[in-house]
Amino acid sequence: TVIISGRLWAAGRLSHDSTMADVGLHSGEAIVVSSVAGWAIKGIAGRARPRVDIHQPRNFHVGRGFGGAGNYQSFPSGHTLAAFSLASAVTAEAGHFWPSEQRLIGVLTYGGATLSGMSRMYNNAHWASDVILGAGLGTLAGRAVMRWHHGHLGNWVDRTLLDLSVTP
Repeated sequence: TVIISGRLWAAGRLSHDSTMADVGLHSGEAIVVSSVAGWAIKGIAGRARPRVDIHQPRNFHVGRGFGGAGNYQSFPSGHTLAAFSLASAVTAEAGHFWPSEQRLIGVLTYGGATLSGMSRMYNNAHWASDVILGAGLGTLAGRAVMRWHHGHLGNWVDRTLLDLSVTP
């Protein structure tokens, strides 16, 4: 997801396509915001992954997730969080730039994000609740970033990283 948003931003800047750069930058910001929140929750919750013990879904220990042991950083799913951050930001931007295509873009992006979460459960990397929280946090982060940007046009982030002389 970071590569997708980074490439969208870079391609938009290089091709002077401000819409593409905008979508890439803002989706990347949503991923960063949600990932920071996810990292903090993972560290505090210290939940064991299903592959540690499939019979212990309530295996939480406060602070254990900060120890660097990936087996205890299950809650929430970081992959799902990032995928839903990207999906919600891109879908919100689609509503701004291409309102008639927003529904289709939403189905495609949220569908892909859902598959990401399902694959994490299939591979015993996460419990269903990890994926649900990741999806919720990612969606909230994407929507919050988009709401902020569209409420603060010409903010310092956009002035610094987007070519505001070219209008979409």
